[in-house]
Amino acid sequence: MNKKITSVLKLVSLCILGLTISCLNSSSKKKSTVDYSYDVVDQWLKLDTNYVTVLDSIGEPEKKGSDNYWGALGTYVQNWDYPSQGVSLEMESAEQNGDKKVLSITLTEPCSKLISKSIGIGSKKEAITKLYSDKISKEFSNNDLVVLGSIYGGVLFELKDDTVISIFIGASAE
Repeated sequence: MNKKITSVLKLVSLCILGLTISCLNSSSKKKSTVDYSYDVVDQWLKLDTNYVTVLDSIGEPEKKGSDNYWGALGTYVQNWDYPSQGVSLEMESAEQNGDKKVLSITLTEPCSKLISKSIGIGSKKEAITKLYSDKISKEFSNNDLVVLGSIYGGVLFELKDDTVISIFIGASAE
């Protein structure tokens, strides 16, 4: 084959490869722009919030669990409970007794904190389905549970008589 034709074919192949990689990168970037603003409590508490922010905002936990290694995550996890506020946090660190960040959030009675769109303990299922209709997982939701996102990462509203009795933010399944 002529050297000129071989060079042109190589150039065309490289261009096609470059366009393919570029398309793959841009489509994966689009996936990461999903709006998860519904998983923020009181406009500041969310997953990965640093322990200093937690302590500055709601104080020392009333009860603190031991720092346990979770092999599935490869990190250390500790429960921080604020029962008088109706808040329970799972705090995670790379090292035992290391600097923590929020891994999950659970809100129960008597919590008055709200997630976006003023949803909290005592809110009605109808309000959730109206405000978050495009975020509700039909696969994981049922009469007693409304899931925004998924059980692998999202917000779970536990219901009793169509009223929110607990809110969980994080991954409830692996």
